[in-house]
Amino acid sequence: MVGAVHNTASLPAARLAGGPLARVIDADDIAIRLIVQSHRQSGLSTVYTDLLDFEGHEFHIRPEPSLTGTTYGQALNAYELGIPVGLWHADGTVTMNPAMETVIATGDDLLDDFVEPGSRLDIAALGQDPRDALPRLTNLTVGHTTCDSTNRTQLETLDVGSCKHLIVLSDEDQDPDHADARATPTGRSPKSPKPTTSWSATS
Repeated sequence: MVGAVHNTASLPAARLAGGPLARVIDADDIAIRLIVQSHRQSGLSTVYTDLLDFEGHEFHIRPEPSLTGTTYGQALNAYELGIPVGLWHADGTVTMNPAMETVIATGDDLLDDFVEPGSRLDIAALGQDPRDALPRLTNLTVGHTTCDSTNRTQLETLDVGSCKHLIVLSDEDQDPDHADARATPTGRSPKSPKPTTSWSATS
């Protein structure tokens, strides 16, 4: 059970009344924190809106007894319409993106991020085409384009203007400073995306 109070002074009483199974939040305090953070970081308000509204992708918490005893890595391929993003443990704690070898215990619930039918993900990178290693997908179409994401000319050949989201990922095999230096111009080069699909560019 999740509840919210608008008077901070009422928070202790509400949590006492709700007991260990309730999650009571201070709505005003959270709202103020979100506003301050959004003012300090440009674009953060868009991220919060995407996470908290009920349009598009959603997070769901669901028990999956059939996956008990398997690893989290194995659970990633257990769904055609969703992607596990974490575990809600029996003690009430949450682990987001746990290690692949984490064993799902009795009482652990999965957090799923469902993809809408007709969604598309296009990957632009110099690396190997990852599509052959993916399981069969029903709602998501994955595309791949060989592209040097630090080359502005190549980036401008991509139809990023038709996309809803643009995600720039640095190369985890490189030194963090070098990877960030390559990713920075990638994020500045494409034109602003418009709602339709998603592009993922890796540097």
